[in-house]
Amino acid sequence: MLVVSSYATLGSFSWDQDNDKIKIYISTEDADQEKVDAVFKPVSVDLKLYDINGKNYQFSIPKLNKEISPDQCELVVKPTKVIATLVKASKGNWLDLHFKEDKGCKKVNLWPWRAFTVCSFSQILTKTKIRWLELWI
Repeated sequence: MLVVSSYATLGSFSWDQDNDKIKIYISTEDADQEKVDAVFKPVSVDLKLYDINGKNYQFSIPKLNKEISPDQCELVVKPTKVIATLVKASKGNWLDLHFKEDKGCKKVNLWPWRAFTVCSFSQILTKTKIRWLELWI
C-alpha cells in the first residue's frame, strides 16, 4: 500500500445491485491492479487509485446504507474501469448506497385508523394513493 498525502475525490460513478450484491463502477484511464487499493469494512468502502495520469484519486463511502460482508467483497481492475463488488450482509434491495438519517420524519395520521411515518411531502402523497387504493379494493 502506498502512502500519499493528497487525493482528488472521485465523485462520478455508477452502481447496480441484485438481491445479494452491489457493484460500483468507476471509469478511469490507465488503471492496473498495482495502482488500486481497496478497504472494505462492514459499513464502509474506501478505494484509492494511484498515479492515474499523474494524479491520485479516492472514492469513499464512510457509512453505507446497510452492512456488507467485507471478506467476500471483490475488486476488479480493468484499464478503463474499476469495479468494486460489495456483498450484502443480508439480502434485499437498497434504496441508496449512503446511509441517511431519518431526520425530520414524523408520524402522520392520515386517517383515524391508520398512521404512517413520513419524511417528505411526496411520501405523504404516495401513502395517500396507496390508502385510497386499499379503500376501493
